[in-house]
Amino acid sequence: MKNCLNCKYAAWERTKNGRLHPNGKGKCEYKYKIPKLPASMHWCLNRLKIAGGYINRNEELQEHCLFYQIKKGKKYDF
Repeated sequence: MKNCLNCKYAAWERTKNGRLHPNGKGKCEYKYKIPKLPASMHWCLNRLKIAGGYINRNEELQEHCLFYQIKKGKKYDF
């Protein structure tokens, strides 16, 4: 659909007496979930792209990584 006229998530601006405002503006109130990222990455302020990814063996991350899994076989690559 190319417009939101009959969408259940559309919240249209209204006048003081409750009618639809003539400016036609509204807001989409669909509740979406932003996916979790590894602890070394973060969302940029505009949430349109992922930043980070830098890791260092000698530094701890600020929080636990949700995606951490122990490697099978060798413990370390070095």
